[in-house]
Amino acid sequence: MTVKPLFFVCAAIFIVATSTPVNSRDNGTAENANTAGATDSTDSTDIAENEWESAILAFERWDSMNSFPADAVLFTGGSCVTHWRSRETFPRMPVINRGIDRACINDIISCAKRLILPYKPRVIVVAAGEHDLIQGRTADQVAEDMLALVTFIKNTLPASRVIVLSIKPSEKHLSLWPMTCQANAFIEQICDKDDSLFFVDVAGAMLDGSGKPNRSLYTPDGFELNAAGYKTWAMMLRPLLAMAILPARSPANDVGMSRSGVSPQSGAAYRTSYAPALYYVASKGSKIFHKSTCRSAKRITAKNRVRFDSRQQAEATGRQPCKVCNP
Repeated sequence: MTVKPLFFVCAAIFIVATSTPVNSRDNGTAENANTAGATDSTDSTDIAENEWESAILAFERWDSMNSFPADAVLFTGGSCVTHWRSRETFPRMPVINRGIDRACINDIISCAKRLILPYKPRVIVVAAGEHDLIQGRTADQVAEDMLALVTFIKNTLPASRVIVLSIKPSEKHLSLWPMTCQANAFIEQICDKDDSLFFVDVAGAMLDGSGKPNRSLYTPDGFELNAAGYKTWAMMLRPLLAMAILPARSPANDVGMSRSGVSPQSGAAYRTSYAPALYYVASKGSKIFHKSTCRSAKRITAKNRVRFDSRQQAEATGRQPCKVCNP
């Protein structure tokens, strides 16, 4: 697939702290620097190309002074990755954070040879697409760009496993939510067709009982996640990461976790997107949640359905369990 030239460049200034010990990798200092001065992506076209380059150079300078772990879990994407203190979230994993404020998917593709490839990560977590929609790209264009990114990764790092997080909703850009849902559906379809890809639907867990972004999971600007928001993401991602980072037993069992939650060491066949066989659903306007197999759940239209991958996620929205299916 031909990747369009990079017209919009996005960056943030990163401060490399000299006091950080060698092997303290995930670049916690870089994460802190990214958070400082981070803004929404609506003015990203004003970011100068030399600032984008300076961000990449900051990572490269850091790498020249510090070692990075082998077989790492590498996070990449826009501001939601930049602000994510991912090493603290997953302290027992060899985490590297390579998020850049306001980065679009095509930006990541353009810099992937310097942003991703040098680390040869075992697992790559991609959280991107939100800034693309804000800048006016359509749902199918975002999906096309994501396909280009994961295809590039597959061709250059065939042993790596790729986990794609769904695009999150935000109150600040609530008008984009219908298109966000469409883009997420397209991206999930891409993952479902490839055994090396996983899709984690974090978007549904970010909604409250009315189907709008849950303010308790966001910073006051209604755009970035707060600690509770990242905790929700981590809860959904941690089981899959624990499976994906394990060495594969054979080429046939190379990637990840089945829909039924089977461990790679079981030798079972793998499915492409992370989704338990049994999940939980609710109607946007309802205070009750159901098992996905409940007859009441089947009456909820796709437009009004809110999905949860665990009972805890459903309860966190203030909903009560259905008395019929007793989830």
